Amino acid sequence: MGIYKLDELDFPTGANSVSSMSLSGHTNYYIIISNFSAGGGYLEMQLAEGSSVVSGSVYDEYMRVGTSSTNFVDTHATSETSVRLSYNLNASTTEQNTQIWIFGAGDVNTNTNFVYRSVAQLSTTIYNSMGGGRLQNNSVVNGFNLLNTTTDYFTDGKLVVYGYR
Repeated sequence: MGIYKLDELDFPTGANSVSSMSLSGHTNYYIIISNFSAGGGYLEMQLAEGSSVVSGSVYDEYMRVGTSSTNFVDTHATSETSVRLSYNLNASTTEQNTQIWIFGAGDVNTNTNFVYRSVAQLSTTIYNSMGGGRLQNNSVVNGFNLLNTTTDYFTDGKLVVYGYR
């Protein structure tokens, strides 16, 4: 039993997705996204089965957001095409840090679930988002895709993936 570093990379500037990062050999994963920024849009996640990213309306998501001005927002949705990892819109002046835990990825008999915590600042407001998602399919998940919801490109950020049993 233990935790193992599987991959590390910088977000590719001039791109708006990090496609199908490989997950294998473990059932549970921990992902760290640090100092992420993009020209606009929202950072979202999709999971992969086999060699294909699952992009159909098969994700459920929920989010609880608190801000530095003590405002709270609760949101949830079913049958989404991806799961949003932060409440606020990315901008070139926004920096986002996110931790994601994926559970049951290697089990064909269960839905793969994940939870996340994200902190981002836009102007003078700090957004603390906690949420999660579920792939409705019972399948082995062996990868993930991070994407920006607009054609705006990534401008900075680092991604580290760990596996644990």
